[in-house]
Amino acid sequence: MANIIIIYGSTTGNTESVAETIKKQLASHNPILQDVADISSEDLIKYDVLVLGASTWDDGLLQQDFRDFVENLDVDLSGKKLAIFGLGDHNYPNFCGAAAILEKIFVKLGGKKIVETMKIAGFPDEEENEKKIEQWCVDLKSKL
Repeated sequence: MANIIIIYGSTTGNTESVAETIKKQLASHNPILQDVADISSEDLIKYDVLVLGASTWDDGLLQQDFRDFVENLDVDLSGKKLAIFGLGDHNYPNFCGAAAILEKIFVKLGGKKIVETMKIAGFPDEEENEKKIEQWCVDLKSKL
């Protein structure tokens, strides 16, 4: 069974809520849920699958805790599977720009994206978003 960590950066709690939902959906795989503010880069190498989520701030910026985390990130993620999700606002031209930033950084470090990046607009508890998260988790489980 894949060793999974779900790492989120959340300022208002919405990204944390999505991360918790993903953890419930992946419960049969016993994933670890971790706030990015509380981990180190060395923690990443302990896991086979990295599920990464952050909200987008201003016009395409990565959430502050994730920004701090990746600033000096230098770890070999070869062989690690990646699944990325982001929250954002359609009213900004760089919708879910934080997810794109995470994808670029973690793929450059050697990780391999195994599902399409999930982009969420609005609040996680909206019916449309709940369905999107559920389907994304189904897709993710099929790739583990």
